[in-house]
Amino acid sequence: MTTGEILGGSGTKSTETPDVDDPLYIHPTDTITGTIISFKLLGTENFKVWKSSMTRALKAKNKLGFMDGTVTKIVNGLVKSLKWEGANVFVCFWLLRSISETIYAGHACSEKVVDIWNELNETYLKLDGFVGTLHGKLLL
Repeated sequence: MTTGEILGGSGTKSTETPDVDDPLYIHPTDTITGTIISFKLLGTENFKVWKSSMTRALKAKNKLGFMDGTVTKIVNGLVKSLKWEGANVFVCFWLLRSISETIYAGHACSEKVVDIWNELNETYLKLDGFVGTLHGKLLL
């Protein structure tokens, strides 16, 4: 295979240039075994910093739309649907590999990035707000 050639869905060579700006594009150096931030979510104590770091990392990889739900599964095209599935799996792995083992157990069966992200936000933003409110009342 020469430069610029990629395998099409049928295994045939194509000279189509990959669109690196497409959120469905997976860079050859991206792996599901790697991490995209340097620390794990432990709970309320580091959720805001973790969320900020994860958001920046996903934005850098053009995958933020999976997290916020703006990149949705394409149902009217097999190739695009499969690409969405693949990219979604990558981002799921990146998210799951960046959370502690105790938190991981509650999200391991989630199949969509947006679901994992929303569940983490619902859990830890509420708890963080509650802890902050409680702390404020204790200081009075």
